[in-house]
Amino acid sequence: MENGRFRSGITFDRHGGGELWDPWGNHYRVIMDTDGDGRVKAPEWFTKSEFIPQSVIVWSPGRDGDDATAEDNVVSWPFDD
Repeated sequence: MENGRFRSGITFDRHGGGELWDPWGNHYRVIMDTDGDGRVKAPEWFTKSEFIPQSVIVWSPGRDGDDATAEDNVVSWPFDD
């Protein structure tokens, strides 16, 4: 966060770029559909399916900062997929 501004979970750098931060000080993780098929490959810790039918997914590893303990992860997609 050097030479940047922190506001509402985003750190802005001097060039206009930024980073997304969760309430516990961890980066949000983002996966985007880059081939236009309307789905993304699920993160390794998400064992319910290989793909998630979304164009973008975002998640936080939660309070413990560990993706592998999925119980406290905060996700942008229906967790029951």
